[in-house]
Amino acid sequence: MGSAICTFTLEDIEKAFNGKFKEQATSSSAWLPVLTNKVPEPRPGQCVNDTETLPDTVLNFIRSHPLMDEAVAHKDNKPVYYKRDLLFLCLVVDPLQYDVFGKRYQYTVYYAGTSTYNLN
Repeated sequence: MGSAICTFTLEDIEKAFNGKFKEQATSSSAWLPVLTNKVPEPRPGQCVNDTETLPDTVLNFIRSHPLMDEAVAHKDNKPVYYKRDLLFLCLVVDPLQYDVFGKRYQYTVYYAGTSTYNLN
């Protein structure tokens, strides 16, 4: 057991959501990419003015295709923080910017709440 704090870029998230969906023919089949011509219009994940007007084909597709084909990569290809034997329950992120003698510094401060004390 353990917990990790990971960061992602919006560009990488958008890339995954604009990519292919996964589907499974049967419960014992491998997960495979959905062919582009099988994805309904409007494409799931795109913004629409009124979700009540979405056709049933789109809603059924969303229900039966909850996974994207590509994973979203961690920024810098690793978690920001990882701790074994600890469970994070809450996370607050505070981006900070400072100007010091004309040079700009950017930091991200993470506040993680846990369920128990770490006695290590």
